[in-house]
This record gives sequence, structure tokens and C-alpha cells, in this order.
Amino acid sequence: MKRASIFESDGVPALHEALPLALQHVVAMIVGCITPAIIVANVAKLSGPDRVLLIQSALVVAALSTLLQLFPIGTDSGLGQNCR
Repeated sequence: MKRASIFESDGVPALHEALPLALQHVVAMIVGCITPAIIVANVAKLSGPDRVLLIQSALVVAALSTLLQLFPIGTDSGLGQNCR
């Protein structure tokens, strides 16, 4: 593997460059996933435990959909099969 800039598609950035970007990506994913659940819970005036349940459900569904994309069911059912 060759070391390269974070802007090159074939290069592998150094760990000190990749780690902050990876953490930023994780934070952006979590915020993007729980914000709609928080908004819906506030509009619906849910109680505290119900709000927590809604937010946790949003995170579980996001995790399950990610796993389904990584490990598709069936032989030709993966997302993006026709794009290769």
C-alpha cells in the first residue's frame, strides 16, 4: 500500500490523518440518525422513556440496514450489483 493524501482515491492516508476523519464521520452518522427521532418525539410529546425507546429504535434500524447492505440475503440481491 502506498501512503497518499486523503484526496487521492488509491492512496492510504496515515493514521493521524484518517482517525479524525473517521471520528467525524461517525459523529455525523449518529447525529443524522437521531435528529429525526428527537424531532418526532418532541412533536408527538412523548414521555422520557418513550423518547429513549424511539431514539434507540432508530439506531437499531440503522445498524440492521447497514448489516443488510454489507451482507445481502441471496446471491444477486446486494445493493449496487448492477453498477459494477
